[in-house]
Amino acid sequence: MISFFRRYLTSWPVLLLFAIIVVAFAVTGINDPFGGSAPAGSVAKVGSRTITEPDLLQAIDRTVREVRQRDPAMTQAEAARQGVVELMATQLIGQAAMEEVGSGAGLGASDEALDRVIAGISAFQSGGKFDQATYLRVIQQQGLTDKRLRQSLAGDLVREQLILSLIHI
Repeated sequence: MISFFRRYLTSWPVLLLFAIIVVAFAVTGINDPFGGSAPAGSVAKVGSRTITEPDLLQAIDRTVREVRQRDPAMTQAEAARQGVVELMATQLIGQAAMEEVGSGAGLGASDEALDRVIAGISAFQSGGKFDQATYLRVIQQQGLTDKRLRQSLAGDLVREQLILSLIHI
């Protein structure tokens, strides 16, 4: 009887199921069944920052769109098999951790700094100058909002400031 269970528990379907369960726990951020885990509907919580499922799905969609420019046959399922989900989750968690450390150190991005960065992006320019209509069209095509883009750029600036301050130590 014990040999039956040993063969059953070491068969590849059972091992695959076990692996899926382990990955599900890791991705959903369940680390304490009695509290302290990421809020419902989120992938992870880093300090005061929460990475939501929509954030992760947007990052995956952007990555798949970029890959499709090189390989038009790429599907989301194939990208997931190649590890895009884990890669994007890890990247978002790393970014949130750096932003948390940076903001804890007093680093930030002003509205004026964000305006300068946005105005300097060539995709938002027409005739060499920033064009509001082009800006709105491009961010809409990318599935972004002004608020979301500004949050992303602010995070980029905080991470850049943090890295530069570490380099100069």
